[in-house]
Amino acid sequence: MFLVNNLQYYLQVDVIEAQFSVLLKAVESANEFEDIIKVHHEFISNLLAKTFVLKPDEEHKYKHKHRLYQEPAVQFEEPSKVYNQIMRLLELCDEFCLVAGTWGTELTEPDLEDLDIFQKRSDTIIEAFLFILYKLHEKVNGEHLLQLLSQLDFNNYFSKNRSDLN
Repeated sequence: MFLVNNLQYYLQVDVIEAQFSVLLKAVESANEFEDIIKVHHEFISNLLAKTFVLKPDEEHKYKHKHRLYQEPAVQFEEPSKVYNQIMRLLELCDEFCLVAGTWGTELTEPDLEDLDIFQKRSDTIIEAFLFILYKLHEKVNGEHLLQLLSQLDFNNYFSKNRSDLN
């Protein structure tokens, strides 16, 4: 739950609200409608990239200043690996909530076995998620990645026993 809470906080506060604040300031200081179109385009591209929905496209150029619509500066081929891991984690949480809702106040032996299976699956997904984030941080060196990693792996709780996560 700690990981999901911190992931939600990062997405809401550190990405969405921060990017929206940048957008509002840029709109207030814009001189032309085309400037607003450009900053909105940058806002959407940053949201898609920093929420890991799609990969950023470093080669993207803002073309056609006078068009009302610009393609976001992200790659559309496939969702990012980070996004896929986030979805796996959320699906596991959803599945756990459904199963745990059927448990009584005292866990039976089959319930404990289910809990152990969920724990192992959770550990595997979290390990893969953090591994991908650390490797991505090595390649991209994005400030938002470092911020997310420090929130998710607070006090090196997840990475302390993994040399490949340091």
